[in-house]
Amino acid sequence: VSDWSSDVCSSDLSNPVGQTTSYKSSQWGFTIDHPTSWQIVKENVMLGELRAAVIIAGPQTKAGGVRPNVFVSVVEGPVTAAAASGGGGGWMKVRTMDSSGHLVDVSQTPGLPRNAQEFIEQLKRQIERDNSDSKLESAGEIQLAGASGVRVCYTSGSTRVLKVTRFGSITTFQFACEAPAAAWAEVEPTFNRMIESFTLA
Repeated sequence: VSDWSSDVCSSDLSNPVGQTTSYKSSQWGFTIDHPTSWQIVKENVMLGELRAAVIIAGPQTKAGGVRPNVFVSVVEGPVTAAAASGGGGGWMKVRTMDSSGHLVDVSQTPGLPRNAQEFIEQLKRQIERDNSDSKLESAGEIQLAGASGVRVCYTSGSTRVLKVTRFGSITTFQFACEAPAAAWAEVEPTFNRMIESFTLA
């Protein structure tokens, strides 16, 4: 459960989709739509090891618990060897530049998945490690804003989480959507529409 979601005042979420407005990130060059009743909670901040481009949270549902929210984070560089090579499905020897300006062989980086399926398996292990009561609901590959990615949904306690990763050779975008499991059917259309609206300049 994310403590920053408490920044949003409590009220009913009577219309989970309704009218929308666009949020534009000049720093990261993307646009994402969200319901007009949802609020920008934080933007361009570091939360632990995560670089939050924007956190958008909605009113509390009748189910209570965590408020529905979408956390868009940014990873500079690729998270799979396939993404580093330009998004292809194969595995090839590629190089990228680390934070110190040195070229490193991405395909030989310890723990770096070679492709989307290996990334999903790694994410599953991370979810199980971080959430002892987690239950995987679904996982698969997707296309988002002209690039490949993955979508993983799981339940942890009374909260359901949808994690979407859009692979990139320069910038990787990750979306974490949270809501009470009891209200998931109510807010899932909003999450889907927000993610599908994601575009890059």
